Amino acid sequence: MEENIITDVPSPSVCSNCQIRAIDTRYASPLCDECRQKFIQYPIPNWIKIFGAGVALVLCFALIRLPSQLSTGVHLEKGKNAIKDHRFKTAQKELKLALTNIPNSQEAQGYLMISSFHNLDFGEFTKMFDKLKNQTFEDNELLNQINDVSEKMMDYFPSDSLQALVNEYDGTFDSVPITKLEEYASGHPEDVFAHYQLADRYYYKDNYQKADTLATHVLQIKTDYLPALRIMCGIKRYEGDAEASIKYCNQILKMNQENVFALSNKARSLLKLHKDKEALELARTTHEIDNYDGYTLATLCLAYHFNGKEKERDELIERSKKDSATAFFFEYAIDVINKKESFR
Repeated sequence: MEENIITDVPSPSVCSNCQIRAIDTRYASPLCDECRQKFIQYPIPNWIKIFGAGVALVLCFALIRLPSQLSTGVHLEKGKNAIKDHRFKTAQKELKLALTNIPNSQEAQGYLMISSFHNLDFGEFTKMFDKLKNQTFEDNELLNQINDVSEKMMDYFPSDSLQALVNEYDGTFDSVPITKLEEYASGHPEDVFAHYQLADRYYYKDNYQKADTLATHVLQIKTDYLPALRIMCGIKRYEGDAEASIKYCNQILKMNQENVFALSNKARSLLKLHKDKEALELARTTHEIDNYDGYTLATLCLAYHFNGKEKERDELIERSKKDSATAFFFEYAIDVINKKESFR
Protein backbone atom coordinates (compact mmCIF):
# COMPACT_ATOMS: atom_id res chain seq x y z
CA MET A 1 0.00 0.00 0.00
CA GLU A 2 1.28 3.42 -0.95
CA GLU A 3 2.25 5.79 1.85
CA ASN A 4 0.60 9.21 2.03
CA ILE A 5 2.83 12.22 1.27
CA ILE A 6 3.14 14.65 4.18
CA THR A 7 0.86 17.57 3.39
CA ASP A 8 1.07 19.74 6.57
CA VAL A 9 4.37 21.54 5.67
CA PRO A 10 3.48 25.14 4.81
CA SER A 11 3.99 26.12 1.25
CA PRO A 12 6.52 28.93 0.63
CA SER A 13 3.69 30.94 -0.89
CA VAL A 14 1.52 30.71 2.25
CA CYS A 15 1.87 32.86 5.41
CA SER A 16 4.02 31.03 7.99
CA ASN A 17 1.78 32.26 10.83
CA CYS A 18 -1.82 31.67 9.69
CA GLN A 19 -0.90 29.20 6.93
CA ILE A 20 -3.92 30.44 5.03
CA ARG A 21 -3.30 33.72 3.29
CA ALA A 22 -0.64 34.34 0.68
CA ILE A 23 2.58 36.02 1.81
CA ASP A 24 3.39 39.62 0.98
CA THR A 25 6.32 39.18 -1.41
CA ARG A 26 7.55 42.74 -0.85
CA TYR A 27 9.25 41.64 2.42
CA ALA A 28 11.79 38.97 3.29
CA SER A 29 9.76 37.42 6.15
CA PRO A 30 7.08 34.93 4.94
CA LEU A 31 4.03 36.70 6.38
CA CYS A 32 0.78 37.89 4.93
CA ASP A 33 -0.11 41.55 5.22
CA GLU A 34 -2.70 40.97 7.99
CA CYS A 35 -0.32 38.96 10.22
CA ARG A 36 2.50 41.43 9.59
CA GLN A 37 0.33 44.32 10.87
CA LYS A 38 -0.69 42.24 13.91
CA PHE A 39 2.96 41.63 14.88
CA ILE A 40 3.85 45.30 14.32
CA GLN A 41 1.04 46.37 16.65
CA TYR A 42 1.94 43.73 19.29
CA PRO A 43 2.30 45.51 22.66
CA ILE A 44 5.94 45.92 23.82
CA PRO A 45 6.43 44.74 27.45
CA ASN A 46 7.05 47.52 30.00
CA TRP A 47 10.39 46.05 31.10
CA ILE A 48 11.69 46.40 27.55
CA LYS A 49 10.52 50.03 27.46
CA ILE A 50 12.22 50.78 30.81
CA PHE A 51 15.42 49.04 29.74
CA GLY A 52 15.44 50.93 26.43
CA ALA A 53 14.87 54.24 28.18
CA GLY A 54 17.77 53.50 30.56
CA VAL A 55 20.12 52.71 27.67
CA ALA A 56 19.06 55.91 25.92
CA LEU A 57 19.66 57.95 29.09
CA VAL A 58 23.16 56.50 29.58
CA LEU A 59 23.96 57.14 25.92
CA CYS A 60 22.78 60.75 26.13
CA PHE A 61 24.83 61.34 29.31
CA ALA A 62 27.91 59.85 27.64
CA LEU A 63 27.44 62.04 24.58
CA ILE A 64 27.09 65.13 26.78
CA ARG A 65 30.20 64.25 28.79
CA LEU A 66 32.29 63.19 25.81
CA PRO A 67 33.33 66.69 24.62
CA SER A 68 34.36 67.64 28.17
CA GLN A 69 36.34 64.43 28.63
CA LEU A 70 38.05 64.87 25.29
CA SER A 71 38.88 68.48 26.15
CA THR A 72 40.32 67.44 29.52
CA GLY A 73 42.53 64.85 27.86
CA VAL A 74 43.69 67.38 25.29
CA HIS A 75 44.62 69.93 27.99
CA LEU A 76 46.55 67.30 29.97
CA GLU A 77 48.52 66.17 26.91
CA LYS A 78 49.20 69.77 25.88
CA GLY A 79 50.52 70.47 29.37
CA LYS A 80 52.81 67.44 29.35
CA ASN A 81 54.11 68.25 25.87
CA ALA A 82 54.75 71.87 26.89
CA ILE A 83 56.85 70.64 29.83
CA LYS A 84 58.92 68.50 27.45
CA ASP A 85 59.48 71.63 25.32
CA HIS A 86 60.37 73.73 28.41
CA ARG A 87 57.35 76.01 27.85
CA PHE A 88 56.24 76.19 31.44
CA LYS A 89 53.79 79.11 31.19
CA THR A 90 51.78 77.16 28.63
CA ALA A 91 52.14 73.98 30.67
CA GLN A 92 50.78 75.56 33.84
CA LYS A 93 47.83 77.08 31.97
CA GLU A 94 46.87 73.80 30.26
CA LEU A 95 47.26 71.69 33.41
CA LYS A 96 45.07 74.04 35.45
CA LEU A 97 42.39 73.72 32.76
CA ALA A 98 42.68 69.92 32.93
CA LEU A 99 42.27 69.98 36.71
CA THR A 100 38.97 71.85 36.49
CA ASN A 101 37.40 68.57 35.29
CA ILE A 102 39.72 66.06 36.99
CA PRO A 103 40.61 67.82 40.28
CA ASN A 104 42.04 64.68 41.88
CA SER A 105 44.24 63.59 38.98
CA GLN A 106 47.64 62.71 40.42
CA GLU A 107 49.22 63.07 37.01
CA ALA A 108 47.86 66.58 36.38
CA GLN A 109 48.71 67.71 39.92
CA GLY A 110 52.26 66.37 39.64
CA TYR A 111 52.98 68.07 36.34
CA LEU A 112 51.39 71.29 37.59
CA MET A 113 53.73 71.19 40.58
CA ILE A 114 56.71 70.84 38.23
CA SER A 115 55.64 73.68 35.92
CA SER A 116 54.82 76.03 38.83
CA PHE A 117 58.35 75.56 40.20
CA HIS A 118 59.88 76.66 36.90
CA ASN A 119 57.52 79.67 36.84
CA LEU A 120 58.49 80.54 40.45
CA ASP A 121 54.81 80.27 41.38
CA PHE A 122 55.44 79.16 44.95
CA GLY A 123 51.76 79.39 45.93
CA GLU A 124 50.68 76.86 43.29
CA PHE A 125 53.73 74.71 44.02
CA THR A 126 52.88 74.50 47.74
CA LYS A 127 49.23 73.77 46.98
CA MET A 128 50.12 70.81 44.76
CA PHE A 129 52.81 69.61 47.17
CA ASP A 130 50.26 69.42 49.99
CA LYS A 131 47.94 67.34 47.81
CA LEU A 132 50.65 64.89 46.72
CA LYS A 133 52.97 64.54 49.71
CA ASN A 134 51.32 61.42 51.20
CA GLN A 135 50.43 59.67 47.95
CA THR A 136 51.93 56.54 46.40
CA PHE A 137 53.12 56.81 42.80
CA GLU A 138 53.18 54.14 40.11
CA ASP A 139 54.71 56.54 37.58
CA ASN A 140 58.36 56.57 38.66
CA GLU A 141 59.38 59.08 35.99
CA LEU A 142 56.86 61.62 37.27
CA LEU A 143 57.87 60.91 40.87
CA ASN A 144 61.55 61.50 40.06
CA GLN A 145 60.74 64.86 38.47
CA ILE A 146 58.66 65.88 41.50
CA ASN A 147 61.45 64.88 43.88
CA ASP A 148 63.96 66.83 41.78
CA VAL A 149 62.06 70.13 41.91
CA SER A 150 61.22 69.57 45.59
CA GLU A 151 64.91 69.22 46.41
CA LYS A 152 65.75 72.34 44.40
CA MET A 153 63.02 74.28 46.16
CA MET A 154 64.89 73.85 49.46
CA ASP A 155 67.39 76.47 48.22
CA TYR A 156 64.62 79.03 47.72
CA PHE A 157 63.92 79.36 51.44
CA PRO A 158 66.12 80.29 54.42
CA SER A 159 67.80 77.57 56.46
CA ASP A 160 66.89 77.29 60.14
CA SER A 161 70.06 79.13 61.18
CA LEU A 162 69.44 81.97 58.73
CA GLN A 163 65.80 82.23 59.79
CA ALA A 164 66.97 82.45 63.40
CA LEU A 165 69.07 85.48 62.45
CA VAL A 166 66.12 87.13 60.69
CA ASN A 167 63.89 86.46 63.69
CA GLU A 168 66.26 88.46 65.89
CA TYR A 169 64.94 91.53 64.08
CA ASP A 170 61.34 91.90 62.86
CA GLY A 171 61.26 88.70 60.78
CA THR A 172 62.09 90.29 57.41
CA PHE A 173 65.38 90.27 55.50
CA ASP A 174 65.22 94.03 54.91
CA SER A 175 65.44 94.61 58.64
CA VAL A 176 68.66 92.62 59.05
CA PRO A 177 71.70 94.92 58.92
CA ILE A 178 73.81 94.26 55.86
CA THR A 179 76.87 93.70 58.07
CA LYS A 180 75.02 90.85 59.81
CA LEU A 181 74.17 89.26 56.47
CA GLU A 182 77.79 89.59 55.38
CA GLU A 183 78.92 87.95 58.60
CA TYR A 184 76.46 85.11 58.19
CA ALA A 185 77.33 84.53 54.51
CA SER A 186 81.03 84.47 55.33
CA GLY A 187 80.44 81.76 57.91
CA HIS A 188 78.13 79.74 55.63
CA PRO A 189 79.81 79.69 52.19
CA GLU A 190 77.49 76.94 50.86
CA ASP A 191 74.25 78.69 51.78
CA VAL A 192 73.13 79.84 48.33
CA PHE A 193 69.98 81.50 49.64
CA ALA A 194 71.94 83.69 52.08
CA HIS A 195 74.47 84.72 49.43
CA TYR A 196 71.69 85.50 46.95
CA GLN A 197 69.88 87.66 49.54
CA LEU A 198 73.07 89.60 50.15
CA ALA A 199 73.67 89.99 46.39
CA ASP A 200 70.12 91.27 46.00
CA ARG A 201 70.69 93.80 48.78
CA TYR A 202 73.81 95.13 47.02
CA TYR A 203 72.01 95.16 43.66
CA TYR A 204 69.32 97.52 44.92
CA LYS A 205 72.01 99.71 46.46
CA ASP A 206 73.58 99.94 42.95
CA ASN A 207 76.71 98.20 44.19
CA TYR A 208 76.88 95.97 41.12
CA GLN A 209 80.46 94.82 41.65
CA LYS A 210 79.72 93.19 45.02
CA ALA A 211 76.39 91.87 43.76
CA ASP A 212 78.18 90.32 40.78
CA THR A 213 80.77 88.61 43.00
CA LEU A 214 78.13 87.11 45.29
CA ALA A 215 75.82 85.97 42.48
CA THR A 216 78.77 84.42 40.64
CA HIS A 217 79.66 82.52 43.81
CA VAL A 218 76.10 81.19 44.02
CA LEU A 219 76.18 80.01 40.41
CA GLN A 220 79.45 78.19 41.02
CA ILE A 221 77.59 76.12 43.61
CA LYS A 222 74.24 75.84 41.79
CA THR A 223 74.58 76.54 38.07
CA ASP A 224 70.81 76.56 37.52
CA TYR A 225 69.84 78.69 40.54
CA LEU A 226 67.24 80.87 38.88
CA PRO A 227 67.23 83.88 41.26
CA ALA A 228 71.01 84.33 40.78
CA LEU A 229 70.68 83.99 36.99
CA ARG A 230 67.91 86.59 36.99
CA ILE A 231 69.91 89.11 38.95
CA MET A 232 72.96 88.59 36.73
CA CYS A 233 70.88 89.61 33.69
CA GLY A 234 70.41 93.05 35.23
CA ILE A 235 73.85 93.34 36.82
CA LYS A 236 75.67 92.79 33.55
CA ARG A 237 73.49 95.27 31.68
CA TYR A 238 74.00 97.95 34.34
CA GLU A 239 77.75 97.21 34.25
CA GLY A 240 77.62 98.00 30.52
CA ASP A 241 78.09 94.43 29.30
CA ALA A 242 74.88 93.83 27.33
CA GLU A 243 76.32 90.77 25.58
CA ALA A 244 76.99 89.07 28.93
CA SER A 245 73.48 90.00 30.04
CA ILE A 246 72.05 88.26 26.97
CA LYS A 247 74.16 85.20 27.75
CA TYR A 248 72.54 84.89 31.18
CA CYS A 249 69.09 85.52 29.65
CA ASN A 250 69.68 82.71 27.17
CA GLN A 251 70.75 80.41 29.99
CA ILE A 252 67.40 80.99 31.68
CA LEU A 253 65.51 80.59 28.40
CA LYS A 254 67.18 77.25 27.83
CA MET A 255 65.55 76.16 31.10
CA ASN A 256 62.21 77.83 30.38
CA GLN A 257 61.47 79.24 26.91
CA GLU A 258 58.58 81.29 28.30
CA ASN A 259 60.36 83.02 31.19
CA VAL A 260 59.06 86.54 30.57
CA PHE A 261 61.62 88.13 32.90
CA ALA A 262 64.51 86.72 30.85
CA LEU A 263 62.77 87.59 27.57
CA SER A 264 62.20 91.17 28.71
CA ASN A 265 65.77 91.53 29.98
CA LYS A 266 67.06 90.23 26.68
CA ALA A 267 64.93 92.79 24.83
CA ARG A 268 66.35 95.59 27.01
CA SER A 269 69.91 94.40 26.36
CA LEU A 270 69.18 94.34 22.63
CA LEU A 271 68.02 97.96 22.94
CA LYS A 272 71.31 98.75 24.69
CA LEU A 273 73.09 97.32 21.63
CA HIS A 274 70.88 99.48 19.32
CA LYS A 275 69.23 96.36 17.89
CA ASP A 276 65.89 98.12 18.14
CA LYS A 277 63.80 96.15 15.62
CA GLU A 278 64.94 92.83 17.06
CA ALA A 279 64.19 94.11 20.56
CA LEU A 280 60.68 95.22 19.57
CA GLU A 281 59.90 91.88 17.98
CA LEU A 282 61.04 90.07 21.12
CA ALA A 283 59.12 92.46 23.39
CA ARG A 284 55.95 91.85 21.39
CA THR A 285 56.43 88.09 21.59
CA THR A 286 56.90 88.36 25.35
CA HIS A 287 53.73 90.44 25.62
CA GLU A 288 51.81 87.67 23.84
CA ILE A 289 52.99 85.19 26.46
CA ASP A 290 51.99 87.45 29.37
CA ASN A 291 50.13 90.68 28.66
CA TYR A 292 49.68 91.61 32.33
CA ASP A 293 53.22 91.45 33.68
CA GLY A 294 54.35 94.98 34.59
CA TYR A 295 58.02 94.48 33.69
CA THR A 296 57.04 93.02 30.32
CA LEU A 297 54.75 95.98 29.57
CA ALA A 298 57.42 98.51 30.59
CA THR A 299 59.94 96.76 28.33
CA LEU A 300 57.51 96.92 25.41
CA CYS A 301 57.04 100.62 26.16
CA LEU A 302 60.82 101.17 25.90
CA ALA A 303 60.95 99.17 22.67
CA TYR A 304 58.17 101.32 21.17
CA HIS A 305 60.04 104.45 22.26
CA PHE A 306 63.34 103.52 20.63
CA ASN A 307 61.55 102.41 17.46
CA GLY A 308 59.77 105.76 17.14
CA LYS A 309 56.30 104.34 17.83
CA GLU A 310 55.12 107.13 20.11
CA LYS A 311 51.39 106.41 19.81
CA GLU A 312 51.76 102.82 20.98
CA ARG A 313 54.23 103.92 23.68
CA ASP A 314 51.86 106.54 25.09
CA GLU A 315 48.91 104.12 25.07
CA LEU A 316 50.90 101.74 27.28
CA ILE A 317 51.84 104.58 29.64
CA GLU A 318 48.17 105.55 30.01
CA ARG A 319 47.28 101.91 30.64
CA SER A 320 49.95 101.67 33.37
CA LYS A 321 48.38 104.54 35.31
CA LYS A 322 45.32 102.38 36.02
CA ASP A 323 47.34 99.75 37.90
CA SER A 324 49.67 100.73 40.74
CA ALA A 325 51.71 97.51 40.43
CA THR A 326 52.31 98.14 36.73
CA ALA A 327 52.97 101.84 37.32
CA PHE A 328 55.93 100.92 39.54
CA PHE A 329 57.71 99.24 36.61
CA PHE A 330 56.92 102.15 34.32
CA GLU A 331 58.69 104.68 36.53
CA TYR A 332 62.08 103.73 35.09
CA ALA A 333 60.77 103.56 31.51
CA ILE A 334 59.21 107.03 31.81
CA ASP A 335 62.45 108.42 33.26
CA VAL A 336 64.34 106.98 30.26
CA ILE A 337 61.81 108.49 27.85
CA ASN A 338 62.08 111.89 29.59
CA LYS A 339 65.89 111.57 29.61
CA LYS A 340 66.04 111.68 33.38
CA GLU A 341 67.71 108.28 33.28
CA SER A 342 70.60 107.39 30.98
CA PHE A 343 69.85 104.16 29.10
CA ARG A 344 72.38 104.14 26.25
